[in-house]
Amino acid sequence: EGSSADKSNLQSGDSIIAINGQPMSMLQDIQLELQLQKGKEVTISYIRNKEEKSTRVAVSENGTIGTYLKSPFNYIKTLVGYVKQFKFVFTKEGAKSLGGFGTIGKLFPATWDWHTFWSMTALLSIILA
Repeated sequence: EGSSADKSNLQSGDSIIAINGQPMSMLQDIQLELQLQKGKEVTISYIRNKEEKSTRVAVSENGTIGTYLKSPFNYIKTLVGYVKQFKFVFTKEGAKSLGGFGTIGKLFPATWDWHTFWSMTALLSIILA
């Protein structure tokens, strides 16, 4: 509490997508940009409830804004779920339900969402491995 992120109205679950108009897709990109902006105020664009918003945030002299990563537990839980589903791929019923590019395309939502994109990309990578 009391951090720059709190003062700027950033909330748990918000996904940072840009800093000063520069797209950010990886945690390392965000960390590097914040290090470059130590002691300055930046505009952070983020997604909340599938809606893009932006806010001004003061970057500390340490290059932080007072946010933390989401717990990796959800990602581990998702990966375990993917692995458990593999048994269905190697059955007749599973083979019949597999589709081609059209089916894969239907997995993605009509509106762009980074989290869904990377989750589905990870799933497809595991399947194809």
